[in-house]
Amino acid sequence: MSRGGRRASLPEPSWQPPQRGILPEGGGTLVRFLEESGRRSRTYDFSKFKVTPAMQQWLARSFSRRVGTARTSSKRFGTAEGHFYTASSFADVLADCDPQPTSPDGLTGQHIQAYVDFYEGRPVQQHYVKRLRTLLRGTPNCPRMPGRRC
Repeated sequence: MSRGGRRASLPEPSWQPPQRGILPEGGGTLVRFLEESGRRSRTYDFSKFKVTPAMQQWLARSFSRRVGTARTSSKRFGTAEGHFYTASSFADVLADCDPQPTSPDGLTGQHIQAYVDFYEGRPVQQHYVKRLRTLLRGTPNCPRMPGRRC
């Protein structure tokens, strides 16, 4: 009981928290983001990226680490959208690379450099490189980023 004598409200016994993170029905390419308020959610689909399914799943896992749990720092749609845009633009750059990485093990520093070069000369270059670094931080199979490690 609280100090005022009223019991705290509890959810129905059958209540389940909404599913977050990687969704089982998407083959590892669907990630659900739930805004901190719990009022809005969105499912992000990585299967539309022009990279191999192994890379789609790897990017989805990287994205999920940033937005898929209640304990992440991504609480708002704007942040999740920014991470998704970064993953999407990175996938576009990887799709144009020769050779294109077919799995996370094939990802090299040259692929990261191609992403840096894609934004070369644009005022937003540092911003997007930092966002990619944030997205990939702590991700297995992450090659060295220019200037520091993932």
